[in-house]
Amino acid sequence: MRLLILEVWQPDCPVVYVSEKIGNIKLYAIDSHIENSNIRALLHISADDESSLQTALDIIKKHSQVKSLRVLWKCQQEICAELVCNVTNAMHSLAFAPLIFHRPLLTSRGLEKWIIVVENKTKEKEVLCCLKENNEVRIKKKISGFPSTPQDFWLITEPVFRAKLISIGDMLQLSTTQQKVLSAALEGGYYSYPRKTNLKQLSEKLGISKTAVAKNLRSVENKAMRVLAELIEITGKEY
Repeated sequence: MRLLILEVWQPDCPVVYVSEKIGNIKLYAIDSHIENSNIRALLHISADDESSLQTALDIIKKHSQVKSLRVLWKCQQEICAELVCNVTNAMHSLAFAPLIFHRPLLTSRGLEKWIIVVENKTKEKEVLCCLKENNEVRIKKKISGFPSTPQDFWLITEPVFRAKLISIGDMLQLSTTQQKVLSAALEGGYYSYPRKTNLKQLSEKLGISKTAVAKNLRSVENKAMRVLAELIEITGKEY
């Protein structure tokens, strides 16, 4: 079997639409499936503030594809709701594709993270062809021989938690310069106590300005703090 993690943009999906309109929200589609010619799913929506949450709900309710949206619970900056909408092109294609399993997950800034499991390379090609007909699709990761261990099933049995970890992985992407600066800082003991090197020494070693070293380290540190905040959030909550 083969497992694919995809980024998908669906032009006819209300969840994608609202995430494009409001940049600071994240939506997790849980148990998204076709039922009586409709898509039914649970949506977990989180945002930086309550007003963004309310705006997101208003946008989804008014979307032409949406038939109903029922809020199940609301807590500060999070909402869980039941969504019923028209079947999107992507979901319709998958209904007739040779899939073993699929789960659309995190949606943020217009892109959805999907997990797809197929039997072999030939069927993988067929599924991707179906998806790409009306949508934009990019492969983020492939795992051949899935499941190779019992732990592999965790990828699909803990959807929200897994989606958050995928999101964290995206947050950790560094530029080539950032990687070099971080590597030099760690090797030189910049983060040791007491410090064994400073910005000037790193600047001389890397052959870039002291300002550039400081700027790149600050960017890396900002990403690291965001990742830490996400890890604290997901390890401190139950779903």
